[in-house]
Amino acid sequence: MADAVLITEAAKKSGSLITANFALEQGKMVMAVPGNINSPMSAGTNNLIKTGAFPITSAQDVLDACGIVDLLAPSRKNRGDNQDEQIILDVLSEGPLDGDSLLIRTKMESSQLSKSLTMLELKGIVRN
Repeated sequence: MADAVLITEAAKKSGSLITANFALEQGKMVMAVPGNINSPMSAGTNNLIKTGAFPITSAQDVLDACGIVDLLAPSRKNRGDNQDEQIILDVLSEGPLDGDSLLIRTKMESSQLSKSLTMLELKGIVRN
């Protein structure tokens, strides 16, 4: 049901590692939060990282691993190629919205919004 699994803490032998192994068998991405090397509760996550899991030390790491562009980060602020795209990006910078809410907030025609959203999605700037 999920595209990825994030293991935050796991002993050397734990149910979390069983879950991570099932995820790997299904071709899912596995991420792990590194822990203190002296802690028995970090042995599993540290070993996952050693064997190829994505190390996660911040929320941004999760977004990066999943290929999600963070529109709220000022250093990564995207600019649209035209006025319609920029209006959409400005509205979305406040947080995700459903299509109807986006239509109301942008005050665009439905076809105009659809066209601009499709272009932004093709460019990898937004995703459904």
